Amino acid sequence: MEVDKLMKYTTIDIELALAQLGGSDQLYKRVIMGFYERYREVDLTIGNYINNGEPEEARRIAHSIKGLSGNLGAVILAEKALNLEKAIKLNDPKQESYLEVFSQELGEVVKDLTLLIQHRYKPTESASNEGVKGPDEFLAACRNLKAALGTYRYSEVKVAKDQLINNEMPVQHKEEMVHLMALIDSYDYDAAIGVLGKVCG
Repeated sequence: MEVDKLMKYTTIDIELALAQLGGSDQLYKRVIMGFYERYREVDLTIGNYINNGEPEEARRIAHSIKGLSGNLGAVILAEKALNLEKAIKLNDPKQESYLEVFSQELGEVVKDLTLLIQHRYKPTESASNEGVKGPDEFLAACRNLKAALGTYRYSEVKVAKDQLINNEMPVQHKEEMVHLMALIDSYDYDAAIGVLGKVCG
């Protein structure tokens, strides 16, 4: 079976990722599609921030990619993202080399994501417009928003926030969600990340 071959020969450990996500294939699909749509050229974004003298923005994105890569099961990419984050934080003169290594691994992961999407998670025409329902999807939307907040980029936060709003929110989290939206609207992203950490880990 082609999917079994992909599990053995790609940069992505699907079994590990599914184990981390409680075995939810639908949740993993959302993680994969979200990463592919938003971050397949994230190395260019990080490089631009470094070149424009905005190392903190570059570091934050590398930090976010480290976590997102773990959710994908892209263990090596997560390691390269961590090394890059440290190099940027320390203003290592070799940080461009770390970025190049990260970029190479990202390229391999994107190739594998492309294959995985084609063989297992081919999107339907209406997939991006579907309302998200159910507890697994709510948690996925929470984690996506948490990751977006970690980038401190308004455009990404807005997309992830809208996705969460389109979910059926569990009753026990309604007050937290109201508080969360107020924090986001006031651009207190660090506090918002703290709220999401309590909701979705």
